[in-house]
Amino acid sequence: MKKLNVCWWDSIGNWGDVLNQKLCHYISGLEINKAPTNDGSGIFRYYCIGSILHTPSSDNFEVWGNELLTKTYTILYKTT
Repeated sequence: MKKLNVCWWDSIGNWGDVLNQKLCHYISGLEINKAPTNDGSGIFRYYCIGSILHTPSSDNFEVWGNELLTKTYTILYKTT
């Protein structure tokens, strides 16, 4: 079965990021693979909920919904 590569932080008490696995499974109907946030492998991955948007480590990703911790982060984006 196909798995969805999703990134999230594992910090204790960070409930926004912890919900990623359940929410992404609910939305996609797919099993979830926790993709590393900083391995530089280039695998396609999703950044969904929580405050992970300021640290994408891949040029090959899609954002479903996210937040930034402060207004001072530079948002990285690509055009197709």
